Amino acid sequence: MKTLLFPLKNYPTPNNYYISKDKLDEPRYNMHFHDSIEVTLLIKGTCNQIINGTEYFMPTYTYTIMWRQDYHKFYDYSEDNLLYNLMISPSLLPESVLKRLEATPSDKICTLPEEVGKTVVSILDTLAQSQTFNQSYIPRLATSLCVNLIDIFFCHYKTHPTSKVVSHESIMQNALIYINSHYTESLSLKDIASYANCNASHLSESFHNKMNMTIKQYITILRIKKAKKLLVTTTAPISSIAYESGFSSLASFNRNFLEQENISPSTYRKKLTDKTVL
Repeated sequence: MKTLLFPLKNYPTPNNYYISKDKLDEPRYNMHFHDSIEVTLLIKGTCNQIINGTEYFMPTYTYTIMWRQDYHKFYDYSEDNLLYNLMISPSLLPESVLKRLEATPSDKICTLPEEVGKTVVSILDTLAQSQTFNQSYIPRLATSLCVNLIDIFFCHYKTHPTSKVVSHESIMQNALIYINSHYTESLSLKDIASYANCNASHLSESFHNKMNMTIKQYITILRIKKAKKLLVTTTAPISSIAYESGFSSLASFNRNFLEQENISPSTYRKKLTDKTVL
């Protein structure tokens, strides 16, 4: 269930924004959304986040922006996590910025290079200091800082690959984000590498070294995992499940399922269904 949480009116400030820096702890709320623009930067540790139904692993300096139709929650935090959270009233931003956010339908999440992450932290620190000491920025200064934060995000967003050197961790993060979001579709190494902002050969080598498997093997594991769930929870024909899970043909699905599970899809369904009945 999605609920409106922490409306901006609950945090009266002279600058039309509210900022906090906190350690994420045990879940205190369900999936939720806000009536303001929410900017978050994980400045220490790791965690996971579900955005609009898709799960993401967040290393340090993962940067997200959410607004209106976007809903999310954090979970599985590392002990040393620390998150900057900025709520911005839409009235603080120019119409052009609001339209740009509205025109970006996919999840607005990316991982910043460390040096860029530190720059964002310094801007957030400035906004936090003003709030702490009850200093009232003239509107155009607060607006400028918030617009800068959003501009930096879009410079490193997945549809706008940065020309700067991306860390190995960022390459892996972006590759996994793309694969986990699109594994049921026809995937090419070129598309994944483009999203991760690196060349295909470098991505293949990095992925294999990090995951101890090829990208193709990883995609197959995800597809088989989805297929196994569909085999047990639905009565859909096996051919339909094959295509819904991302396989290009029933023969390919049967072959890969047998190789990974040492059992055919039909036998797997019957075996698990019989256990459920019992």
